[in-house]
Amino acid sequence: MSIGTVLISLELLLMLMIMLFIPGAYAGPCFIGFAVGESLGAAALRIAGGIFTKIADIGSDLMKIVFNIKEDDARNPGVIADCTGDNAGDSVGPTADGFETYGVTGVALITFILVAFPSLHLNNLGSGGYPADPGQWTQTVLLVWLFAMRIVMILASVGSYLINEAVTKARYANADHMDFEQPLTQLVWLTSFVSVALTFVVSYF
Repeated sequence: MSIGTVLISLELLLMLMIMLFIPGAYAGPCFIGFAVGESLGAAALRIAGGIFTKIADIGSDLMKIVFNIKEDDARNPGVIADCTGDNAGDSVGPTADGFETYGVTGVALITFILVAFPSLHLNNLGSGGYPADPGQWTQTVLLVWLFAMRIVMILASVGSYLINEAVTKARYANADHMDFEQPLTQLVWLTSFVSVALTFVVSYF
């Protein structure tokens, strides 16, 4: 959760810096390079995490077969490698997916907005300094909305995670038995409802 949030927040910061501080002539190529670099980085993360996980898992299984020791037996020296590999694969894999998806879809949406809607030109202003064509505001409004949504979704994810953590601790702190799937299912529903609600509220304002 922490690694994924840091990576996605870093992506958002870099995209905002490109949008706000780099001249328009260079911003487009920067965004394209940003998207390509994210895809390459995510591929490296998937390969590294996947290979590490599989090697550790196979090694632990071989110990189980050759020496007739259970995979999770403390006497199996492959257990530590297996647990480390599974943790690396389970954290690096989804993090790489989120890392790529968040950035690449953002670049795609920005590109669509810039191509689909006309930009505001100073020589096409009407009376009072406002655009003669109200549709010219659309590009700026959509770009602001897009980045607002991306910020809100990070806050919704982190907030939902913390709320779910508090509820789960309160419910199961002293329990003798626990269904480990229940908090995960609860988190999915909670995050979905919070995200949908915030999308409507922030879009309205």
